[in-house]
Amino acid sequence: MKKLFTILTAFALTTIAAQAQSIIANWTFEPDPLATNVTNSTVGPFSPALGAGSVTGVHASSNTVWSSPSGNGSANSLSANSWTTGDYFQFQFSTLTFSNIGMTWSQTRSGTGPTNFSLSYSTDGTAFTTLTNYSVAQVTWNGTSNNIASIFTADFATTTSVDNLADVYFRLVSEQTAASGGTGRIDDITITGVPEPSTYAMLALAGAGFAGYVIRRRRR
Repeated sequence: MKKLFTILTAFALTTIAAQAQSIIANWTFEPDPLATNVTNSTVGPFSPALGAGSVTGVHASSNTVWSSPSGNGSANSLSANSWTTGDYFQFQFSTLTFSNIGMTWSQTRSGTGPTNFSLSYSTDGTAFTTLTNYSVAQVTWNGTSNNIASIFTADFATTTSVDNLADVYFRLVSEQTAASGGTGRIDDITITGVPEPSTYAMLALAGAGFAGYVIRRRRR
């Protein structure tokens, strides 16, 4: 029975772990940084370091300079100047088999960069809904030290419309026009989710079947 107890305990721990937040996609701009500065109204797409999806940047001005200065404790980030109201960073990814979606990211600005942003979401890439508004502080980043003062989190647990879809879009949208030379910078964007209940059911059935097999073997 001791061996059976160990097996069932391991299965229970596996099931609990499956119900925890799992990383869907993570962008660090390390495997796919800008090699040189780019002057254009758009930039990207950038591939994630983990998972699948893309990051793009869209500005109204074709004079926008996109660059990769130091990140929040890493070598690279994604930065842009020439911010006007409605300019944004966009993240596209899949939430298939996931619910309770969450997002964390690092964001900072220069002294004359944009302060006011909104986080919005879409299931078609066209119609966006605002989840929250927030303010970005001027926080100094370097390549070795992670500054927690510039880390943001968002919870989409009650926004079930973004669950279990092939394509979901999040945007960080500027709500103001800043000085043309002012910059806004992002790094370490992580999308998380909890596996759908059907995944738990499959694990439970597998575990129950295996436990039954072990018990039958012991009775022979």
